[in-house]
Amino acid sequence: MAGPVQERVTDADKRHFDFIDALLGISEALTEKETANVKLYCMHLIPKGQLAQLTRAADVFHKLIELDKIDQENLDFVEEILERIGRPNLIRDVLMPFQPPDREIPENPDAQTPKFRSPDCGVCVVMSPSNEIFVVDKGNSRVQVHNTEGVYLRDFRTVVPGT
Repeated sequence: MAGPVQERVTDADKRHFDFIDALLGISEALTEKETANVKLYCMHLIPKGQLAQLTRAADVFHKLIELDKIDQENLDFVEEILERIGRPNLIRDVLMPFQPPDREIPENPDAQTPKFRSPDCGVCVVMSPSNEIFVVDKGNSRVQVHNTEGVYLRDFRTVVPGT
């Protein structure tokens, strides 16, 4: 008599596929210039000869996995790069939905906002005449915009002369 039938596609397999789908989604959404910038941000980790051979962001991500810089539970490095190349939409639309299973996810994923680095500043919150709430995120050099219910709407970069 044969033993019990093993599940062919496990939850761990599905989690891995979701992880790869997230990385492929980011890779496919990046322009050629943005992909070049991703490579530039990784040049301290990947030797120049190897980096030149990587043509897609997905290839760079694969190398980062091999170097244990990113994994299914830690995409902070990718998130930082996406912030720096000006693609917060990919953080919101691709990375945020792909959360580790032990991480709390609000009922409304739109309510999730990018992390603040340093909310301690002079005047941090302002209400606009159109009832939008502007929150200064000094550490990330940006301003986040929320509606009166606190739902994240968008953000934009800020530049302070002389910094």
